[in-house]
Amino acid sequence: MAKGIGLIGNFRGKVGNMVGYNLKDSNNKQTQGVRVYQPIVKNPKTYAQAEQRAKLAPINATYRALKMIIDRGQEGKAYGNKSRLAWLSEAMKAFAGGWFKKGAAITAPALVPLTKGSLGSISADAANAQQFIVLCSDITESTITTIGQATPLILAANSQMREGDQITCVGVQHTSDGIQVKVNSIVLDASSTELLPYPPKQGDGEIRLMEDLDGFDAKAIILSREGDNGAHLRSNASLVATNKYDADLLADAAKEAAIKSYMTGGSNTDWAEESLRD
Repeated sequence: MAKGIGLIGNFRGKVGNMVGYNLKDSNNKQTQGVRVYQPIVKNPKTYAQAEQRAKLAPINATYRALKMIIDRGQEGKAYGNKSRLAWLSEAMKAFAGGWFKKGAAITAPALVPLTKGSLGSISADAANAQQFIVLCSDITESTITTIGQATPLILAANSQMREGDQITCVGVQHTSDGIQVKVNSIVLDASSTELLPYPPKQGDGEIRLMEDLDGFDAKAIILSREGDNGAHLRSNASLVATNKYDADLLADAAKEAAIKSYMTGGSNTDWAEESLRD
């Protein structure tokens, strides 16, 4: 910050790219300073900034809908703000849609990670037309109704699981009221008399955590475990798009339209709009 006589004599205000102003020095004496003009940019409209904003809208909507899972799903991070910031960093890097124009109602989930940890991933098969979350199949017994009865069968079919693990299934769909979330969890315990959410039906032979997710946009399955040192361990889990997800929201055309919408409108900037990239 320069002080003293202006380059073209004492002046106040903006002249070219210089700004003159009055101030008092350490002896309370009036003097003058000059500085290079820096425009106040309230809404920069570069392509990169607009892309970040287009990502943030659906990511924030997803966080609001799944806050209780996300905040508790980042292994090694304290619940609350530290978990949220860790998740936000991963979500921004992994984001692939859906893309919405500025001001549009955000009603579909962003396809982003939910949890991160050391337990690897459990597949949530999106190819199944009925969108079942199947824990094991080919069950011939017709009397399995409790978690205790199902636990040894689930463990036999899933080598990465062990007794005491919690398995959580998440289904997400959009409605006119916004993002709707369905969650079911069980803890594997061979002594449990708690009823299974969906016992095997005659003829289907499947133990699953949800009945029918047909019509849901995305789903995930999460494994969590109490570690030997008391740490809360998590699997890596992301929302997987089902065959009901609106493919148009993932397309390049939707991305470009969303970014362009954040680069246009308003006049509170000194920057010219940057043309969209090839």
